[in-house]
Amino acid sequence: MSTAHTVAQKQKGESKIKTAKRFLSVLLSLCLVLSLIPGTAFAASGNLPFTDVNTTDWYHDAVQYVYGKGMMSGTSATAFAPNETTSRGMIVTVLHRMEGMPTASGAVFTDVSRGQWYADAVAWANANNIVGGYGNGMFGPNDNITREQLAVMLWRYA
Repeated sequence: MSTAHTVAQKQKGESKIKTAKRFLSVLLSLCLVLSLIPGTAFAASGNLPFTDVNTTDWYHDAVQYVYGKGMMSGTSATAFAPNETTSRGMIVTVLHRMEGMPTASGAVFTDVSRGQWYADAVAWANANNIVGGYGNGMFGPNDNITREQLAVMLWRYA
């Protein structure tokens, strides 16, 4: 090989390395600039009415989804109560809403009064064998749901 050919190859290799370094420095500069922008600038925008759900909360997008789909409406007009426990009445209400809120007449539980926000959902879930109550005529709509109860409800719903 001639010396001129070797020099040309060396220069070509150095040129590729220089180009790669430039690309990497531009990429790192971009990453640095983006890291200075607050994370909330990229958060999904939404008009949630809840004062207890901030755009920076890890569950914000999930709350926005279930609220937007009409699956959950919060515990009041301005509260979602993300740190509260979930009740049996809440779960059957979510399932009922996912089904489009069909009407149903099921066995009436002694602790589920007509007109309660969960009454139609409990009647529907009972009529469709998703729930059966505690066996003593009671459903326990305000009782915290256990993992086992949730698993049974979801299995029966599916």
